[in-house]
Amino acid sequence: MSDKRKNCKDASSVSSVSDCDLRSPEEKTVKETSMSESCSLLDSSSDKILDALGMTENFGSKIDRILAQIVEMNKKLEQITSSVSSLEKKYDKLDVRVHQLEANQSETGAEGKGMEDGLNELNKQVNELNSAEGKVKANYEKTCKALEDKFLFAEVYSRRENLLFYGIQEKGEQEDSLSVLTSFLESKLEVDTSNIEFQRVHRVGKVNDDERPRPIIARFLRSSLFALRYGDREFIFSKARALKDTGYGISAELPREIVRRRKDQGKKLSDARKDGKRTFFSLTEPDKLYIDGALIPL
Repeated sequence: MSDKRKNCKDASSVSSVSDCDLRSPEEKTVKETSMSESCSLLDSSSDKILDALGMTENFGSKIDRILAQIVEMNKKLEQITSSVSSLEKKYDKLDVRVHQLEANQSETGAEGKGMEDGLNELNKQVNELNSAEGKVKANYEKTCKALEDKFLFAEVYSRRENLLFYGIQEKGEQEDSLSVLTSFLESKLEVDTSNIEFQRVHRVGKVNDDERPRPIIARFLRSSLFALRYGDREFIFSKARALKDTGYGISAELPREIVRRRKDQGKKLSDARKDGKRTFFSLTEPDKLYIDGALIPL
């Protein structure tokens, strides 16, 4: 820039020297002014050109950076495209799998329907079996009850000649149970035992630690024709009421199950007696309670 200005001044100087002798002072002044303006314009144009060149250089570097960014974006775009392509392949595989599952589900649904129908049929058969089982069970229980009752009543029959005596004091290990019993009958019930025969008389159960006397069981004698002398047993049994509130007692020998059943009906029996009704247990089936001639269910 300084060189250009120097050249401009040199040119002005040369021009002014060559023209100095030829022109008037006024013309010289005008000429110099015109030369000065021309140099100023030339300097201003040079500055603009240099600024434009600087801007061109900056623009080029910006273009380079933009191109680098475009290249980088293209690489990322290629990566995204590759990822999308991979996802599309996976989606295609997944779609195929879904169709397979739908087909399998359809087949499974048909099989499930068949299984459900089979299960319903099985449940129906099970219900029928349960119903039949209930009937069989009821019949079985009824049959067992009948057999149990038959066995119990047979046992009652086999013990029909036996009586139990309670509260009679024991005489030690060498006790003669028959003598003790006959003595009791004669002293407490005023019974002549000379004409009464017993098949067997003995204590039953284990010796009590509290020295409570064990009951005596007496089996009345049968005749040679196996006919029970039932009158002797009934005669002595009828005396049981005379022992009330004495600490002694007489009862028939019954199986435990019969005793339990009779005990369960104790309240019905006592209430009926309080009302003055006629009550009794059957002799052949001693768990059957009758009140005024009517059988009372268990």
